Amino acid sequence: MNLGMGLYLSQRSGSFSPASLAGIAHWYRADQGITIATGVSQWNDLIGTAHLIQSTGANQPAYNATDAGYNGQATVQSTATNMFLVSGAAAMTQPCSVLVVGQINTIGRLIASLGTSGALAPSVFSQTGNAAANAGTSLITATTCTSKRAMLATFNGASSFIAADNWLTAGTSGAAGAVNGTVVAAFAYSAGDFGGTGKIAEMIVQSGAPTADEKAALAAYFLDRYGITVT
Repeated sequence: MNLGMGLYLSQRSGSFSPASLAGIAHWYRADQGITIATGVSQWNDLIGTAHLIQSTGANQPAYNATDAGYNGQATVQSTATNMFLVSGAAAMTQPCSVLVVGQINTIGRLIASLGTSGALAPSVFSQTGNAAANAGTSLITATTCTSKRAMLATFNGASSFIAADNWLTAGTSGAAGAVNGTVVAAFAYSAGDFGGTGKIAEMIVQSGAPTADEKAALAAYFLDRYGITVT
């Protein structure tokens, strides 16, 4: 069963769409481009061709067409650490950013990664229950990620950034490593290691970093769609 494809989503006239972000490379939203087999076997990239795929039924995440915790919007959910989705080759050079609307319920595990295996890849994960970024070095926020969050990680070597729900005014800056991305993966590295449980409603990969205006537009979009207040 395919739940819909399309490069651009139907929007109200003049409303913001992540497709308008400068440098957007990949975009996944859980109400678009989903194919269901045992679970989610494919989640299509709405911008590029880095479709997320899982051919093994036991490793396919679950699908929630209407998730009350996300303002009634759809989510993809990993309920076991062996559940993950991964694209083919999708090179992404730093500086680059990953935005994820979701939650990470397994401490020390991933929600999104641009890497193949191990800790040397741009990734968003849970460090002691807090949102963190790692592209060779961990950069940790003071914000928990075990409930619904809008997480933004910008990977730019020693000038990297990570925040959850407060990226308009705060967040954590510093070194997160200089490794570049090679794939896109959800809930684990592409080989399935460091897999975690949690949910993703939306994931965006952008070359560079969102501008102040783009951050403000994303914050309004996430509030309207998911009921998340970004400060």
